[in-house]
Amino acid sequence: MKVLASDFDNTLFFPDDKIITNKNVEAIKQFVIQGNIFCLITGRSYMEIKEELVKLELPYTYLVCADGAMIFDSTDYCLKTVKLNKEVVHKVNELLKEKGYNPYLEDGYNITTNLDDCIKIAAEYTDKELATKTVEEINKNYNVYAYLSRKHINVNHITNNKKEAILRVAEVANISPYDFNVIGDGINDYEMLQTFNGGLVKKYSPVLNKLNLPIYNSLYEYIDFLLKN
Repeated sequence: MKVLASDFDNTLFFPDDKIITNKNVEAIKQFVIQGNIFCLITGRSYMEIKEELVKLELPYTYLVCADGAMIFDSTDYCLKTVKLNKEVVHKVNELLKEKGYNPYLEDGYNITTNLDDCIKIAAEYTDKELATKTVEEINKNYNVYAYLSRKHINVNHITNNKKEAILRVAEVANISPYDFNVIGDGINDYEMLQTFNGGLVKKYSPVLNKLNLPIYNSLYEYIDFLLKN
């Protein structure tokens, strides 16, 4: 049995390339049919990704959302939830507003105003340099994990990164985390790529260069490699 954890955007799913996306989905279907475990692991919240998964008819054994804040099984039953501290949510939210951003809070299913249910704070940015400084300030002054994705500032619980998410999935699945093979392309994939066996898809973030990992043309190529080895 093989175990694979894959990022979604720009690793599995390409909105401007349906051919690659469909080939990736078909490869995953064959991977699962053969009795292997597939874990989709994304920075998106459940509300953001579920519609895409239905359209793609994508099977998964486990679904990890918001970089580990929520873990679902194949029936979409939520197995784990990690929320942000209420006071931290308030302070970070106010800081982002002061800096001119329009932050929003997510409870995993919807945009929320309830500080008690917040699993993630997000804010769209246009100036990457200023956004980078904002993220540095947030990480320095608050006990959270903040990072920049391609369009957003993301603020998570300090334990919510994809490495920690895999450890949680391994616990609920009763398998060794080091059985996981991983693949991704972005900065929020860094911790899992650094820790577990895996590789990168082409056009990955330059920040991942220092990991010196093998590069695959596509996710379906990586799946083919796993099934043959």
